[in-house]
Amino acid sequence: MSFRDDDSNSFKTKSGSFKTKSQASEWARKLELEKSKSNLSKKDISFYDYYSNWYDTFRITNVSIGTINRYENTGNLIADFFKDERLIDVTKIEYQKFINEYGKDHAKATVTRVNSYIKAMCMEAIDEQLIYKDFTRNINLVAGKPTRSSQAKYLESDDFEALIEYAKTHSSLSNVSLFEIYFVCESGARYEESAALPPLHGIALILKMIQLPLIRLTRFKLRN
Repeated sequence: MSFRDDDSNSFKTKSGSFKTKSQASEWARKLELEKSKSNLSKKDISFYDYYSNWYDTFRITNVSIGTINRYENTGNLIADFFKDERLIDVTKIEYQKFINEYGKDHAKATVTRVNSYIKAMCMEAIDEQLIYKDFTRNINLVAGKPTRSSQAKYLESDDFEALIEYAKTHSSLSNVSLFEIYFVCESGARYEESAALPPLHGIALILKMIQLPLIRLTRFKLRN
């Protein structure tokens, strides 16, 4: 877009001034051409690559290891199903088939979470004008497994005590998983925090003090 400056008798744009209107028009044409080339190169990006760039940029700052793993797992699902397909080529029917396949062996809450990640990515791609329709809109979220009730997610007190005793008795340097279970049960730490601890924290365990990465200082009393 250009306009004539009567004082200097020249044509101006937001980025400069030109002696003639044709020069201003030519500059604007070249600018639009470069913009078009840039958009075309972006449109060749695969569904998986765009998703990976999106969550690397917008979603993995100040989140737990578990959340990062869930974003990465969703990326793996996209790569397995869509391969190298371009983002602009993904159709709503194809995406519904993806959800149908994934939902066969997963609960509704898990399917909903995966869909929410991809839907958020779609909104960003639409803002960038790479795609023009949200292929996740009004998708039927198929689930093959029932969602567990809140009661089913917790152990009875007797079972919890038995788990602690078993983990304490059988944990060793060659069986780190049981040590993690014991640590989580006794400290109240989240699983992601326990899994992130390096092996040298075994020394800190003896001292009954462990610094959970970027979160808090946790003290707990070991059972005799």
